[in-house]
Amino acid sequence: MVLLIKLLIIQYFYYYKRSKMSLWSLIVWLGIFKVVYQLGKMIYSNYFCKINLEQYKYGWVAITGGSDGIGKGLATEFASRGFKVLLISRNPTKLAEVSKAISAETKNPDIKYLAVDFKYSHRDPENFYKQVVSDLAPYNISVLINNVGIGGESKFLINQDLDSIEEMIGINIYPQTMLSYHLIPAFLKRHQETHQRSLIINFSSTAEEIALPSIALYAATKRYNHFLSEALRYEYSNSIDVATVKPGPVATPLAGSLGFADFVTCLKVQTYVRSLVNNLHTGINYGHWAHSVQAYFSTLVPYQIMSPLMQLAMPLLLKLKVIKL
Repeated sequence: MVLLIKLLIIQYFYYYKRSKMSLWSLIVWLGIFKVVYQLGKMIYSNYFCKINLEQYKYGWVAITGGSDGIGKGLATEFASRGFKVLLISRNPTKLAEVSKAISAETKNPDIKYLAVDFKYSHRDPENFYKQVVSDLAPYNISVLINNVGIGGESKFLINQDLDSIEEMIGINIYPQTMLSYHLIPAFLKRHQETHQRSLIINFSSTAEEIALPSIALYAATKRYNHFLSEALRYEYSNSIDVATVKPGPVATPLAGSLGFADFVTCLKVQTYVRSLVNNLHTGINYGHWAHSVQAYFSTLVPYQIMSPLMQLAMPLLLKLKVIKL
C-alpha cells in the first residue's frame, strides 16, 4: 500500500503539467484506493481464509499466559465450546484456581494446567524448552496459542532498567519462537500420518503499526511477533494453519501498564475474545471491528509521516502525561 502511494505521488508530480490534476484530487484517489484495498482484504479474509475450529477438537488447546487477561478469556471461550484446554502460566496456585473456576463455569472437566515461568527462558533456551516440551508430551496439542507477553511501564528507552528490558525481550519473543520451533515438527509429522491439521495462534499488537515514543521496545517485540507469525504461515500452509492476532486496547493489566486502558476502543476481555474466536481466519486478525477501525486510521498515514508528527506533538503529550519520560 505504501509503495502504491509513493508511485501515485511520483506520477502526480510527473504528469502535473499535462493532466492539471489538483492535489485534492490526488488525495481523493488515494483514499479510494485505500478503501477498496481494505474492503477487498476483508472480503478475502472472511470468505476464503476462515478457520473452522471444529477440525482441531481432536486434541488439546495449549494457551501460554492462560491464567489472566486475554489468555484466560480464550481458555474460557474454548472450554465453553467443548475443547480440552491446557493453561500454561507461571503461578501454580493461580493456575489451579483459574482452571477450577473455568471448569465449573463451562461444565468442562478437561481443563488442565502446567506451571512454566518464561521470565528467564532465554538464558538457557535449549534445556529450558526441552523440559517444557517433555512436560507437554502427554498432551496431543492441536492448537497452540502463543499469548504470553508483558508490557511494562511506558518510558523512554534509556530510562528503563536493564532487568525490565531483558524481561520484555525474553518473554515477548522467546516463548513464541521456541514453542513454535519445538512443536511444529510434531504437527508436520501428525499431518503426514493422519492428515489432521494443527493451528498456531500468535499474538502481536496494533502497537506495532506505527513507531510511538515511550513504547519503542514493546512495539518492536510485537513487530517481531507479527513478522515471525506471518512467515510461519507461508512456510507451513500445506499442513498448519497460522493466525496472527493484533489486538488494540483490551481491559487487562497489560493495557493498564501501557496506558491504553482509558482508550475509547478498550474492550472487555470476553467481548473481544468472543469476537476473535467467532471470526478467526488465517493471516492477520484484529479480533474486533473497533480494533480494525483503529488499525485502519493508525496506518492511514505512513509511519514515516506519522512519527515526525508525533514528535511535534511530544510537548503536549508530555504535559497531558499521555507519555512519560
